[in-house]
Amino acid sequence: MADRTPDHQQDALFREVDDDLRHEQINKLWKAYGSWIITAAVLIVAVVAGHEGWQAWQRSVRNDEARTYEQALSRLQAGEDASAALTAIGKTGTTGHRDLARLQEAALLLKQGKGTEAVAAYQALYADSKTDKVFADLSRILAVQHGMDLPGADVKALESVLTPLLDPASPFRHLAAEAKALLALQDKRVEDAKTQLNALFADRTTPAGVRSRARDLLSALGAEPAQG
Repeated sequence: MADRTPDHQQDALFREVDDDLRHEQINKLWKAYGSWIITAAVLIVAVVAGHEGWQAWQRSVRNDEARTYEQALSRLQAGEDASAALTAIGKTGTTGHRDLARLQEAALLLKQGKGTEAVAAYQALYADSKTDKVFADLSRILAVQHGMDLPGADVKALESVLTPLLDPASPFRHLAAEAKALLALQDKRVEDAKTQLNALFADRTTPAGVRSRARDLLSALGAEPAQG
C-alpha cells in the first residue's frame, strides 16, 4: 500500500474548525459563568488584601505595645511611677504584653506592701479567659504563694487553685506540689507535707531548686529525704 501523503491544506482546515469550536465553547461558558468568575476573582483579591492588611495591623499593634511596655519597665527600673502605663496596657492590650503588664502591676502592689490587692490581681488574671495559659498558670502559683501569707488565708481554697497545675503534663507541677506541701504545713498536716516533699525529692524530673528546698524542709521537719 502506498504511503499516504499528508494533506497540509486539510490539516489546516481541521485546525481552523477545531479553533472555531473551542472559541464558541469558551464564549458560551463565559456568557453563562463570566459574572461568577469575575465575582470569585474579586473576592480572592479582597481576601488576600484583607489578610495582608490584618497582618500588617497586627505587627503594628505588637510593636506599639512592646515599645510601650519596654518604656514602662525602663521607668520602673529608674524608680519612677509606671503604674498608669502598666494599667493602660493591661486594660487595652491585645498581645502577650497585656498579661505581662498585669503581672508587673501585681508585683508592684507586692512591693508597695499591698498583698491583698496583689493576690486579687493574680486571681483576676487567671480568671480572665483572654489570658494566655502560661501566664494564667503562673498567676495561679503566685496567687497561692503570696495568698498563704495573708491573715486568715483559706488553705482549702488555695489548694483548689493549685489543682489544675498538679496534672503530670503541667510545666508548673513541681512548683504546685511544693506550694501544696507548704499549705499542708500551714494547716498543721505535717505527715501529709512530708509525703509530698518526699515525692518531690524522689522525682528526678524535679528542678534542682525545688528539689533542694524539699530536702531542706524535710531535714527541718526531722525527716530523712527519700532517695529516687
